[in-house]
Amino acid sequence: MVQNTVLPALGFSWLAFASPLTKRVLSPDNTCGGANGYTCNPNSVGGGSCCSASGQCGYTAAFCGTGCQSAFGKCFGTSPAATQSGGVYNVALGTGETASYTNANTFNFAGASALPAGLVASNYQIGDASTKPYSRTFLPEDVIVSGGGYMQLKIPGGQTTAPLKCAQVVTAATNIKYASVRTTAIFSSVAGSCHGIFFYANDNQELDIEYLTNSSSTSNPGDGSKPMQYTNQPTSTTTNGAHDTAPSPSDATTVAHEYRMDWVAGKTLFYLDGVLQKVFTVSVPSVPGPWMWNNWA
Repeated sequence: MVQNTVLPALGFSWLAFASPLTKRVLSPDNTCGGANGYTCNPNSVGGGSCCSASGQCGYTAAFCGTGCQSAFGKCFGTSPAATQSGGVYNVALGTGETASYTNANTFNFAGASALPAGLVASNYQIGDASTKPYSRTFLPEDVIVSGGGYMQLKIPGGQTTAPLKCAQVVTAATNIKYASVRTTAIFSSVAGSCHGIFFYANDNQELDIEYLTNSSSTSNPGDGSKPMQYTNQPTSTTTNGAHDTAPSPSDATTVAHEYRMDWVAGKTLFYLDGVLQKVFTVSVPSVPGPWMWNNWA
């Protein structure tokens, strides 16, 4: 299920600060708050941008969730809105850097009964009988917008023959090069599918956020968990890609969370609920293409 994607609607809020201002010092040792008053440094090796109740820096729910000290780092929430200046949209990357983009769009399904302009339901097949049981077909009728505030990407149950019926939407724009994309979603609790949020120009120009609903999947760790999968696919047959995992929300199948990917020249950044999870600098795409969201088996 997907609600809001790409950049959110722009908004501004004013913050009043008590005087005098206190200068924060970035943590040199991944401790924070308390007596030392350190602020977590998102670029610190082995740390993270969230300050836990016990005064340690990290990026998982144990640090960014209950008890998180917002005065000394980030806490789970939503990404800050882009700010507009000089005809561009500026986005804070969470690493002390800012990226600028020339366009912004929001897809919201509240009260909608059809896909909004700018999104297209896919209608094509991957593989054929010779690749069973892995061939699949994306069908527009499995993309459901019913006015409930979400778009549903449906895989019909009880399928026993290939191609397996799946669902996917893609941006009408196929010239996206660099982007900050935020997706608010609730994942399925039914084992056996992969939820994808990704950029795809071709097999060597691809970025992925994926969630595998089966904890026994060979792509999951095998310990009963279903982590977030973050990937830069290899940019050629002779180069290595980048892949890593990070814990997914414990309530990912019942509560909406924000999944975000920022793509800038030479770098990709992945976030959960506004908190930076991973940064990759290898196999970064360099050509334009569309953005996609799918549910496939």
